[in-house]
Amino acid sequence: MKTLIFSIILFCNSAFPCSPIPINSDQEAEYYSIKDFEKSPIVAKVFVKKTTNVKEHSKTDNYDYEYQYSRIEILETYKDKIPQYIYTKENVTCCLCGINLTEGLQYLMYLTHSEKDIYEFSSAIDFSKADPIIAINNKILSGEIDPKKITFAEYTQPPYIYEISE
Repeated sequence: MKTLIFSIILFCNSAFPCSPIPINSDQEAEYYSIKDFEKSPIVAKVFVKKTTNVKEHSKTDNYDYEYQYSRIEILETYKDKIPQYIYTKENVTCCLCGINLTEGLQYLMYLTHSEKDIYEFSSAIDFSKADPIIAINNKILSGEIDPKKITFAEYTQPPYIYEISE
């Protein structure tokens, strides 16, 4: 079950420029989910109602980028509160992340508020496979795991200090 965790997690932010990021172990997968939870001001279970892809021309680099705008319904929040309906914008141009959300699916999403009521997300996890990640989030919220005290080396190298029970 744990091996499946990061085949379902999609990352997209400045630290992880492309998606999906290669993960070398279950512990590495857990580490990234802890750090994502720590840095994201909003964590929520969402439902993707509608997606639309739009091409926009950048005058800065004279390039056409494709963005996916999604109408999202917030079903439950785990960290912070946001309106029931929001929009997300994601660059889906080749080789620049490329996370495409699927209409009609539920995701566990790590969000930040952007501009003009548009939100961005650093991770989107298929909610039907998110139980291990939700368990980690709950350990953070309960104080059992302190994300600020976890280093990559101690978390991902044997002997494993932190593990999620199956």
